[in-house]
Amino acid sequence: MTAAARTLDGPIDVDELLRLICLAAIDNVRGVEYAGITLADRHGKLETPAATHALVHRVDALQYQYRQGPCVDAVQGRWQARSDDLRVDVRWPQYGPLAAELGIQSQMGIELFDEPGLIAGLNLYSSAVGAFDDDTVEAAMLFAIQATHTLGRVMTQKQLTDAMTTSTTIGRATGVVMQRFQLSADRAFELLTRVSRVHDVTIEVLAGQILDELTHPPTPTEIDAPTEAPLLAEAG
Repeated sequence: MTAAARTLDGPIDVDELLRLICLAAIDNVRGVEYAGITLADRHGKLETPAATHALVHRVDALQYQYRQGPCVDAVQGRWQARSDDLRVDVRWPQYGPLAAELGIQSQMGIELFDEPGLIAGLNLYSSAVGAFDDDTVEAAMLFAIQATHTLGRVMTQKQLTDAMTTSTTIGRATGVVMQRFQLSADRAFELLTRVSRVHDVTIEVLAGQILDELTHPPTPTEIDAPTEAPLLAEAG
């Protein structure tokens, strides 16, 4: 994780960092033989952008197909999901036996982060029954916290890059926040992301509110109106 974090000082390759996190999980969490990352977008689409073995892609595809399994649970509101024996786990009756046939007996899914429009989970696999005891789970969760810190920073910067090149609205709103609060571009975008999460609105909607308020400033009687852009209202 330390080596991966150093890449933040240079050009960032998110896919490579995801791969490094998976490899680090195998090296640092006892019993883990394979690892992968699941990403879920705001529409519920699931994908595996990084994995340590082709087998991970096969079992993940089954989880996505049946909407069952620890990795699905981890990105659908559960912090951690674990199975000591997928062959007989009643929580995932379709997925479990099929995963066992492919050689996966134990599995654990841990949520890495949950941002507006994007959720990430770390998936750990073993061919042995009962591979993950309580100590292993604790180690895996501590590892996930460190991975979240590193990955969250990178994803924010990647989202900034995407937003500035593909969304004029978000790009202009980021500029407004930079000027008003004297922030750098990445810090301004981080602030937009945080406020959008707190107020449960998409970053696109928040950006539109900020630009609308800039174009049509509220009158003194409207200052406390609930339609005011949350970011600028809080700053006021």
